[in-house]
Amino acid sequence: MSPKKQKSNSQIPDIELYYKRLMQKYGDDPRADGYSSELARTARFDMYIKHFDLAGKSALDVGCGTGMFLQHLILRKIFPRRYVGIDIVPEKTSGAQALLFQNGILEECADRGVEVSFKECDISSIDEIFDTVIACSIFDVKQTDVPTTFKIACQTMEAMWERCSEGIGVDFFSPYALDIQPFNAPIPPEWVFTWAMQNLNSRVLLDYTYLPHDYSIIARKGDNQFVREWKRRGGWEREKGGEKD
Repeated sequence: MSPKKQKSNSQIPDIELYYKRLMQKYGDDPRADGYSSELARTARFDMYIKHFDLAGKSALDVGCGTGMFLQHLILRKIFPRRYVGIDIVPEKTSGAQALLFQNGILEECADRGVEVSFKECDISSIDEIFDTVIACSIFDVKQTDVPTTFKIACQTMEAMWERCSEGIGVDFFSPYALDIQPFNAPIPPEWVFTWAMQNLNSRVLLDYTYLPHDYSIIARKGDNQFVREWKRRGGWEREKGGEKD
């Protein structure tokens, strides 16, 4: 199956201005964060919950938007020890705090001992380590062109990896999507998976099961039980049989 062709190109939006306009236009609607619907947003959030145990852990949400991932966790009774949301659009971080306060999420976080903060910055300004770092739907919009967007995504994933102790999760818009708009950045999953295997760790999962136009890369630090045992034994002793002596 080959990637679908994009529609004719048009002016590529300035990322910060693009999300500011969405915020002004849609308010607390999922489209304010670039999601096509509540169904699409929920599918992505549930995917991250499936792959990461965030209860009692610290989490950094890169490109947090209106803070709905935190709300999603709290409504599902998943209480991280600490949550930090960062975004380059100041209207997003201020809007997130107002919306979460209005919805009673910040009050429940305080009652449950969840430390919550939002910062207007990019990941290069973060100088601490979190258990898990995620970036939900921040590479859906093209930045100059697809190769440039991919390069920015790799730089961001590398920065996320340096700031996590357990793992990272990032999702992307797929070139196999049912519909591709000129502003979309359809990065081939083969590119991202290969880069992650070569630059992060061999414990990499590509998940293309939750939406037809979206896939995620989940990368974990450390070795799994199989590799730990293999290292402890210095490799496996292979049984011989059938070979010529």
